[in-house]
Amino acid sequence: MPTLMEMYKLDELTTIRTLQDNVKNMFYKNSRYTDPDVSAGARPPVVGPFPASLGRLTLPQTLSLSLFGSALRAQMIKVMVHKGDEELQLLLKMHKQRHHVITKYVVMHDPFKTKQPPSGFMAQFYASN
Repeated sequence: MPTLMEMYKLDELTTIRTLQDNVKNMFYKNSRYTDPDVSAGARPPVVGPFPASLGRLTLPQTLSLSLFGSALRAQMIKVMVHKGDEELQLLLKMHKQRHHVITKYVVMHDPFKTKQPPSGFMAQFYASN
């Protein structure tokens, strides 16, 4: 984290603790997905320090992983781990611009959330056209 803070000059915007909390929350978003091999007592693979949840691979809330076989669940976990590792490599090689990092990890902006309808002047403007 300190390396990323220095590389992207994030110390102007946030503290390292806040950034760590934001990344930790991304871990917890996908905590409901479990690897059947790991939960059965097998040794988890060592992939890297970055969370797999950063790949933003999530299922809709209406779907349950119990609908899928354990092989498919294991593949989903592998994909999430791969995407998280890929995200870390992109960040370390500075293949992302600063505003992308700020939007995703500092401000925690989610572009897929529904937007609020306009209010005030813009609502009147849209209604008149």
